[in-house]
Amino acid sequence: MRARAGAVALLAILAVVAVVVYGCGGSSSSSTGPSNFSASGSAGSSGATVQGQLLQGSGSAQSESVLVVVFQRALGIGVAEAAAGTPLADATVTLTGPGGPFTTQTDADGKFTFTGLVPGTYTLAVCVGTPTCVSHPVLTGDQITVGPADLGTVNGTVFNDTVQVTSVDIVAESVSAQGILQNDAQLCIASRIAQAANVSLGSIIDMRQQHMGWGKIAHQKGLSAAGVIGGGNQCDATQLSNIRAANGQGNGHGNGNGNGNSKGNGKNKS
Repeated sequence: MRARAGAVALLAILAVVAVVVYGCGGSSSSSTGPSNFSASGSAGSSGATVQGQLLQGSGSAQSESVLVVVFQRALGIGVAEAAAGTPLADATVTLTGPGGPFTTQTDADGKFTFTGLVPGTYTLAVCVGTPTCVSHPVLTGDQITVGPADLGTVNGTVFNDTVQVTSVDIVAESVSAQGILQNDAQLCIASRIAQAANVSLGSIIDMRQQHMGWGKIAHQKGLSAAGVIGGGNQCDATQLSNIRAANGQGNGHGNGNGNGNSKGNGKNKS
């Protein structure tokens, strides 16, 4: 009789779990579509991109709801553990920064992408689980600074309650010296780095042409990337005109999207 009563009680508990989980939309698969997210609607030539991949850490539980895991453990049912190094799907990734926060989810390969970002510094946050998404603090490397046309890549490993960033890399997508001189946003950043580091503008442009992101260039020059990169700290038209004139580009102005027609002959009228 006791065994029968226990079985009935167990079935009742499982029925409640099923109603709560599936009634709240608690599925382990994503229903929000692809992981690509455009912060501005489109990624222009001055927009930045941040992408990355999240992997399972050793001892990480599979993507189950918190309620299901609690009941499984309470009833002594084993919780499936994910193999370390496998992609973490359906994790929610948030970038907080200029114009944000922006949120997306990892795809089946654990990958995520944000496009069309305003240049600046963004803080990375991760939460895991359905229907309740539990925040996992990022222990190190939770910030990334990107400039115009930069491609930032952040890879990390997610453990039971923390995220360990394993690599951060920023490369330049636009490496034309002519394009940099004609692009308001990129020229302004290059000029600020050169002035702060007390080096020539040409040397900074050379570094950019080696596919180095603006944040990486600033770091190599001993500068704070956040201090020289950002949409709110732009040069005015007079400054840009003077910089171009000093570098043989005439007095024209780019339009901030690399489409300026400021090709001068480098000669100034007396």
